Amino acid sequence: MVRVDKEYIFDGPRCKVSLAGLFGGRRQLIVFHVMFGPNWDAACPICTEFTSELTGAFVERLRARDTAFVMACRAPLDRIEAYVAGRGWAVPCYSSYGSDFNYDFQVTLDESVPQLEYNYRPEPDRLGGVQSTELSGASCFLRRRRRVRRRQCPHRQW
Repeated sequence: MVRVDKEYIFDGPRCKVSLAGLFGGRRQLIVFHVMFGPNWDAACPICTEFTSELTGAFVERLRARDTAFVMACRAPLDRIEAYVAGRGWAVPCYSSYGSDFNYDFQVTLDESVPQLEYNYRPEPDRLGGVQSTELSGASCFLRRRRRVRRRQCPHRQW
């Protein structure tokens, strides 16, 4: 496990919340990274379909196992809310716009940022001159004694 010392702030459906706040009092947290960039009009169709299949019962089963499950993407909150409206999603979606969260957890590859690695593999040729590429994945966290630790999983890609 890797200790997470950096403070990440997300825009959420009700207010701004820290990474620790995403746990909602639970010991474990799963963040699914939705491919939805800051300038995009819509989220990735596959991410959208995946999210649409997640039921309230699924979320409750995770909560019963002391685990919170949220979605996060780099789109600003107003774009997320406009896109999510009427979809009936059971999982809350948060914006990491303006933070390093997606870069630090290697789901946004940007040639202007030194790391070009996805799912623990170098991806130097993937961008091909594109300014920014959003990728999907999941990051799992464990809270121990008021500290957040990231569980390392070599198979983060869904």
